[in-house]
Amino acid sequence: MNHAQLVSFATRLSNGGFLVLRFTCKGLNIKYRSKVYLTVLKFLYSYKTPTVQGCFLAGRSMGSRAAVMAANMTLTTELESFVQGVVCLAYPLHTPQKSGELRDGPLKTMRHPCLFLSGSRDEMAQEHRLRQVIDKHMSTEANLHVIDGANHSYKVAGIRADVTLEEVGDKFLAWCLHKISCEIATRDGVKTPHTTLRGGVSNKSVVETGISEGKEQFKTRPVRTRRLSRDVVGRGRARKRRKVE
Repeated sequence: MNHAQLVSFATRLSNGGFLVLRFTCKGLNIKYRSKVYLTVLKFLYSYKTPTVQGCFLAGRSMGSRAAVMAANMTLTTELESFVQGVVCLAYPLHTPQKSGELRDGPLKTMRHPCLFLSGSRDEMAQEHRLRQVIDKHMSTEANLHVIDGANHSYKVAGIRADVTLEEVGDKFLAWCLHKISCEIATRDGVKTPHTTLRGGVSNKSVVETGISEGKEQFKTRPVRTRRLSRDVVGRGRARKRRKVE
């Protein structure tokens, strides 16, 4: 829970106006972890107030698998609309030794928007395999941001760790802000262009966001984000490439 990267991301989100809840659990059993995740989510939902209306689930490595599975467990329940999206930090699509055996089952049944933040040299998520899963097997909106040169630990040769983590944190925050601004526009009957993750300013206020090995909540605060690496936006087979401006 106190992993340096998670602390860094939580701090970035908090500075951007989110309430961040971090937690962990013992054991490596993924089914157990996802159930713990769902329990924490139910606890959060029980405290739902006029200023706490939804959450984003997030996790790093195995924690991201648990986040996806927990989100899927909310389908057809009152919690489904409470979850506004899922952020996967270094999603472990496969083991380093068996890249052909994909852990993509939960991704295929996702119904919530999803952001993947993955390194181009991640030994547990080869870029072309992750893109293929997004393009061909995910029916929900899925965004992929690739950190050039980064491995599964977000380490990039010749680049300070804090620089890479700043990029990841900025992208994390920008995506959450974008999702909420779109939700507000939809609720208010305002058309929004189907663009993605533009760095820029948001002064929208919406409440909470969820849990993970990283988690958050909204308050009104303008946030600027800098130009980042490259992104792919996918919805099933209809993937579109866009640059972040």
